[in-house]
This record gives sequence, C-alpha cells and structure tokens, in this order.
Amino acid sequence: MQPFLALVDYYNQVPLPGHRDATFEEHRAGLEAVTAKLAAAVRAISGPAELRVRLYGGWFIGGQDEESADRGVVGTLARRDYPTRIEGSRVFVELADAMLTGDGQAMGYTVREQPGMSPFKMRWPLRACSLTQGNCSLHDLDCWRKGRCPRHKECGLAVSDVTFSRRQKLVDSMIVADTIEASLSEGWVAAVSNDDDIVPGVLTAAGHSRKVALFRFGRLRPSPYDGILAAKQLLPLE
Repeated sequence: MQPFLALVDYYNQVPLPGHRDATFEEHRAGLEAVTAKLAAAVRAISGPAELRVRLYGGWFIGGQDEESADRGVVGTLARRDYPTRIEGSRVFVELADAMLTGDGQAMGYTVREQPGMSPFKMRWPLRACSLTQGNCSLHDLDCWRKGRCPRHKECGLAVSDVTFSRRQKLVDSMIVADTIEASLSEGWVAAVSNDDDIVPGVLTAAGHSRKVALFRFGRLRPSPYDGILAAKQLLPLE
C-alpha cells in the first residue's frame, strides 16, 4: 500500500468541551471519529494506504520536559489503540512534537495560559430585554469585560484573578512547514484543519506535488478562498 500522511490540527478537528478539561473517554471517542473520517477520505482519493496520522496541538506548557495533561492522554491512546486497520488502511497515530525536517527537537511552549478574558467588543441589542426590567445581564458582562465586578465596587477581584484562557502557539505554522516538506516526497499528504491560516501553505505545497489534499471535517461555512482552492484542484473534503 502507498503511504499517506495526514497532518491534523487536533483541537480544531476533535470536538472537545471548551469550558473544562476533556475526559479520557472524550479524547478516545474524538480521536476514533477523526481517524475513521480520515480513512474514509483516503480510500476515496487513493484507495487503502499506510495512513500515518500526525497530531498537532499544544502539547507542551513549557519546555519539552513539561508536557500538558492532554498530551499524556492522547499519547496513551496512540500507543494503546494504534496501529489498527480502518477502511482497509493501516492507520498509525503519533504526536507531532517536532517538525518533519530537522533533528527531531521537540517544539516546547506550544500552549500558554493567559489571565483574563480574550478581548471582545459588545454589540448592544436595539430593543431592551422585557424580562429583566432594565437590569439586563449584558451590563454585567460589559463590566466584567472591562475588568471589574458589576455588583460591588469595593470588590478587590479583577477579571484576570478569576479567568484565564489557553492558547496554542506554532501549531498552524508547523502544519504548513510539514505540508510543504512532505509535498517534496512521492506519497500523498493532507493538511487537516478548518483554519484558513494554513491555506497559503497548502497552495504552496500543491505547487510541488499533485498529491496534496486539504480536509476540513465539520466545517459549517464556506471559505472565502474556496475559489482559489478549486482552481488548484484542491476543493476540500468536509
């Protein structure tokens, strides 16, 4: 069977809860769903293959010795449940700690915690809420957005004391770099993400090889770049 490399933006493609840490079972079911979709897509494009799935994500909260909890869970699943056979393909799963090119050095600090809410703007409704008698909870949200408690001026807590977000770093650029690198080989390569940030890299890779694909599982809205992708015969599978 011919080789087929799938470069997967893990958190973009695996449906996990955003308001809490995912459970082991949620990771297992999500990874199983993605590999099943990949195997079906690969079968449609090239027939059964040696499908190598690389998972890109925020695997390190610090240096390469400080892995995230999710990396431990997903790594366990990759070792326990794979390789396996799906849709006739032999499926292997690995964590993309390092880039395909280079000396195998893991890229650390790929997830970072930031205190406070992510910046956003308010769009006030034209009609006031009739159920709150003027005390619309949007005003509370606006106060928290500005960094203070909406109920008690003497409250010493700031938004940054009680909220934080986790943000991935390097994931899109690693997928782009590896897609271009893999396009220089003879096998198929597919970038797997709904993020339009990888489109330029996929187009560049397609200039090197006709065996380049873009999979966007679960995407609900068309991309403004679909016309460009179609012209390069890269209409994405969704």
